[in-house]
Amino acid sequence: MKLNNMKIKSKVLVIFLPVIIVMILIGMWTINMITKSALNKNLEKSVEIVSNIASGAVKTGLEFADNETIAEALKYFKSDEQISFIRVKNNVDETVFFFRREGYPKIASNKSGEQEDNDYEFFSSKPVMSGTEEIGTVYVGISLEARDAALSFANTILNVLSIVGVLVLAALILFMATRFSKPIQGLAEIAEKLSDGDVQQ
Repeated sequence: MKLNNMKIKSKVLVIFLPVIIVMILIGMWTINMITKSALNKNLEKSVEIVSNIASGAVKTGLEFADNETIAEALKYFKSDEQISFIRVKNNVDETVFFFRREGYPKIASNKSGEQEDNDYEFFSSKPVMSGTEEIGTVYVGISLEARDAALSFANTILNVLSIVGVLVLAALILFMATRFSKPIQGLAEIAEKLSDGDVQQ
């Protein structure tokens, strides 16, 4: 059906509804990106704080080359579901403690250097200092499951609100189009009668 042959309220719906839907989709995408960015910044700070705390926790164990003390100091970190990875290296680059949570890709316990952030984890490393001497390094990984769950929940809420918004706007557009089209239809009927020679209006 061509636009010229449509009734006024149908034309209004065809013109305005797609524009509104596109605007809502752009708004949803923007909100999603802003939310993801804010959550990522928060998690990056969190993993930095955790690696700082872990660095302080293993200091005594590294000073005395006592791996049991290091493991004891990190047992509470291992129990936190958000922590997915911990590696402690001494000052000669030997791994003295290694933890990798199940369900994540394997990382070699003797791999040197920092891990790169990916879609499911953020990583951070901190040197362990004894006075001015660096006696080791702590590497920590934090899971992004909580972030993904929060984003999923936010997207669900946004989708529901968007659908409700589109329905409400469509109803409002139909109401306004009907209200404005009635007088125009009345004038069109009068004009048609006048053209037929009926001047009793």
